[in-house]
Amino acid sequence: MPPLAHQTSWADQTPSGSLEAALSPDSTPRVFDGGGARAAVTAVPGSPFGRLPAAAQPRASSAMPAAPRLNEARTLAQAAALAREAIRKDSYAVSMPGQPGLRLITTAGSRQYKSFWTRDASFAGFGILAEPGGDKTVHDVLSSLFDRANSKGQLPRRQGSESNAKIFLRAFLGMKVPGPRSLKSADYNGTLGVPQLDATALPIILAAAYVESTGDSTFLSRYYPAMRKSLNFLSRRAGADGLIRQKGGSDWKDMTHRQGRVAYTNALYYKAQESLAELARGMGDAGEAARDAAGAAKTKAAINSLLWDDHRGFYKDSDLFPGLSPDGNLLSVIFGVADRRQAGRILDNLQAMMRRSGLPLQALDGSYPKGSASIWTKMSGLEHYQDEDIWPWQGNLLAVAAAQEGRPDLAREALDRVAAQAVRDGTFREVYQPGAVRAPVETWDYHAEPDFLWSAGTYLWAYRLTENPGSSQHP
Repeated sequence: MPPLAHQTSWADQTPSGSLEAALSPDSTPRVFDGGGARAAVTAVPGSPFGRLPAAAQPRASSAMPAAPRLNEARTLAQAAALAREAIRKDSYAVSMPGQPGLRLITTAGSRQYKSFWTRDASFAGFGILAEPGGDKTVHDVLSSLFDRANSKGQLPRRQGSESNAKIFLRAFLGMKVPGPRSLKSADYNGTLGVPQLDATALPIILAAAYVESTGDSTFLSRYYPAMRKSLNFLSRRAGADGLIRQKGGSDWKDMTHRQGRVAYTNALYYKAQESLAELARGMGDAGEAARDAAGAAKTKAAINSLLWDDHRGFYKDSDLFPGLSPDGNLLSVIFGVADRRQAGRILDNLQAMMRRSGLPLQALDGSYPKGSASIWTKMSGLEHYQDEDIWPWQGNLLAVAAAQEGRPDLAREALDRVAAQAVRDGTFREVYQPGAVRAPVETWDYHAEPDFLWSAGTYLWAYRLTENPGSSQHP
């Protein structure tokens, strides 16, 4: 990490309670100056996930990729405009208990997900960070998370003006769900009653990207102790082998009983350790940096020893289920858990999976064993919500991983499929049914969320990398 020059944070620049805000139709303060449809995608010098190890650097290419067809380029640009508009709709200036002034946060969507969901805001942050004014959004998102850590260091999975149950009841009854005005309501455990481990790991990773991109030493000094406490919360769940063992419902597949040593969760745990090691070096905390780096190396070795299936060429979903789940494999490529050979085999598998499904990517190549879905998803007709159904954010990460690994044709193919669907629908939807029609998921009590932040934010990240293949990969 380069020396950290002091940079005035957004909170320093904004007088308490005087945040410039555009008013939404429901008079809720909103702010996002990412330029809307007019803004060009600007590149920060780097990958939003921080410095990558040498093994993860993009391969040299002997020839520049062919320019996309005019209509393809237009579709990609139209989708970028839709992504920025979704983020604008999902951005709110809110108060926080015990804190002065207003903070800008992002909600997970514009219908029933009008709450500040940690994992959605964190993943989207890697794309928002490079947008004009995006560093301000990421600053406030992160500060609103670390200020809300509980006594164990666990970060909330969701915050808002109302409880999650009340919001979903409003949506179910066809009532308008108001945008949040405050973060007085906070949930720490998921629907299945367990901690959401990715909601504590992701903000540490995003914080490292934010600090490296902005040089905000004030932010680092203030929140470094909270980040260390959060990493300790995760480390207490790791075994002697360096891998976290989780209960069902502990990650983004929160309505599915996947458990044990999960590739997705442990890829995040690896990167959280590596990220905090980098931040510790920025703080001059050499001893903790060395311990974090050693922990990361141990976790990485264990992922490769216990979860890599060399016969089939991908990381198993978990040590209890051997199937191909894109989430952990994509993060393992992006974070450098996978070496060059492994990354190539993973991308080949995911390319084949994408071409079978049409729209990338299904949450699993196949289905979980019968009984894996929670009773709540079964009652809603969503039994395959987190295995057979298609999540465009994973297609965006496929584009990121492919661009990073020097496969621009695969990156553009994945991104073009996501973009075409968003343009067809006029928004970034949360999740789609498998099959040729590729309709948004709808059941008697559920409709796939429009302006889905996770999809929109990761699209902007992937769009920047695929359309600027010669740009630096580090923030």
